[in-house]
Amino acid sequence: IDIILRSMLEDAKAFSGSEAESVYERDKEVNRLMLLGFRTARAAADNPRLLRLFETSYWDIMVSKQVLSHLERFGDQLKRLLRFIKEKNLDGNRLKAFKPLFFEIAKHYESVMKIYHNKDKTQAFKTETNSKNLLKECDRLLEKHNSVWAARVIEYFKYMIISVSGVLRNSMEQEEQ
Repeated sequence: IDIILRSMLEDAKAFSGSEAESVYERDKEVNRLMLLGFRTARAAADNPRLLRLFETSYWDIMVSKQVLSHLERFGDQLKRLLRFIKEKNLDGNRLKAFKPLFFEIAKHYESVMKIYHNKDKTQAFKTETNSKNLLKECDRLLEKHNSVWAARVIEYFKYMIISVSGVLRNSMEQEEQ
């Protein structure tokens, strides 16, 4: 799922809405993988043999399910953002001020996933302040661009940041190996 989301983010960096169809299709794949992950987690949680086979604990299975949910929500918000840009025909000039924040959100996503995969709790606590700063930047940007379309774009940004923050919190809850 992480690889697919990274490719969705890469396509979305054009911020034009023209990449929306590609992102829609990959969002469907994320949804399918999330469902498969949930089924696998449920089977492992119900069967101690599978827990041993996967060399994991019940707790890690539950944390993984939560991470799957957060990642799926992140993908959904990215898809909705691009759909909104496409439907409203927002051009590059109107979105120019929003691109740097989008790039920061993408960078934050990548760093959080690295923390999650490395199970680096110390870095997770340090990175949490970055989430808060991104949310504050959203508020500042909304004050500058006080319009309905800007509020919607910021709303999608905030939901994306909150989803990534959920992964970060789950990183803090992972068991040490």
